[in-house]
Amino acid sequence: PGCNNHDTNYQTCKTDKGIADTQLKTELTAACNNLSYSDPAKSTLCKGWCLDQVVAFDFIVRQHFLANKAYKDDQVKACDCCP
Repeated sequence: PGCNNHDTNYQTCKTDKGIADTQLKTELTAACNNLSYSDPAKSTLCKGWCLDQVVAFDFIVRQHFLANKAYKDDQVKACDCCP
């Protein structure tokens, strides 16, 4: 759901990129924290790995030029009200 919400936010005219990116990080972090396995060691390992991926992904979304281009391209399309 986090990725879909993030896409929807980018595709909504005048959405603040920073808020959309923060919401994505929050939703992905929650998904990681909800991971549960019958083996507690596996749960801890998988949650840690998942949270590491969220940190890396968050950096990419906020800093990488392709992510900024995706946001700008989506905003142009979303805010084009008059053909």
